[in-house]
Amino acid sequence: SPKFQNVVSFEPSASNCSFFEKNTSGLSNITLHQVGLHDRLLLEPLGEGIKTIVRDNRILDSGDLKLKIRQLVTGNHGSYKFVNSDDPNMVDTNPGGVEENDITVTHLDNYNLTKVDLIQLHVKGNELPILIGATTTIKNHRPVIIYQAYADQVANHNYSLDNIEDYFDAMDYEIEDHSSVFSSWNVEYKIARPS
Repeated sequence: SPKFQNVVSFEPSASNCSFFEKNTSGLSNITLHQVGLHDRLLLEPLGEGIKTIVRDNRILDSGDLKLKIRQLVTGNHGSYKFVNSDDPNMVDTNPGGVEENDITVTHLDNYNLTKVDLIQLHVKGNELPILIGATTTIKNHRPVIIYQAYADQVANHNYSLDNIEDYFDAMDYEIEDHSSVFSSWNVEYKIARPS
């Protein structure tokens, strides 16, 4: 907040939003949206007859997309991730019966942000869909993008860490690898900068 004119944050978890608002009270340059970012658009929380719109503007029945969030470790508010239990390609089922919450999702591009210098992603495997949904924003503003990603988490969404790097290559970005700083966590921690 002190380093930027405005900060725009996105968080699909209602409990995380509550903590976020408490932790940032008194900071007037932060806007929080209780929504998940994705490469698809889900107009409202799921229910009968809800339609989803994908980036090519095709309209799908709600049965084609049932995104939820699941807290991986009870009480750990940093452990939420997107899941789609009804997707036959989804390799991560919910064997423990952990509570899942319906969410709304949208593209970052839908916000038509006027000045974007930095994007930071910490999204438990959903990095590539968010980037795809932010392609116009990234092309227009050429922000620095900081992201951390785990191979097993991106695999749950049927892509690989290499696919993230392929995206940045196509966008003419260079990637700095800072993963060694977090080697004990076995995480990819990288900074993508426009070439």
